[in-house]
Amino acid sequence: MRSLLNKTTQGKRLSEQEYLILMNYYNTKNMDYLFTELRNIRNELKGIMESIDKKFKEAMDYADKARKESTEYADKNKKEIIDYVDKRFEAIDKRFEDLNKRIDNLRELILTLAKKA
Repeated sequence: MRSLLNKTTQGKRLSEQEYLILMNYYNTKNMDYLFTELRNIRNELKGIMESIDKKFKEAMDYADKARKESTEYADKNKKEIIDYVDKRFEAIDKRFEDLNKRIDNLRELILTLAKKA
């Protein structure tokens, strides 16, 4: 191979067989280089994919945590609102009961006054 390379650097003409051998050498050398580059690219892509998977998992964990916290907050507020509304209804019911008692007392008073008159 060295003799062929020396022959080409000296500017001598190569035979067809020598030319084919030299082309085969360069093709093999280029193929080795390409395979090495492909291996390097594959390793880089593997690293990138691992990084993407890690970031995706972190994002999903963050989203799950945020969803859980917001659901808990909404459930807590819903319970507080329901308790508040229940207490307000109880207070209103008590006021209606008191009003009904007063109306009943006034009716009785009116009836007793009407009987006396």
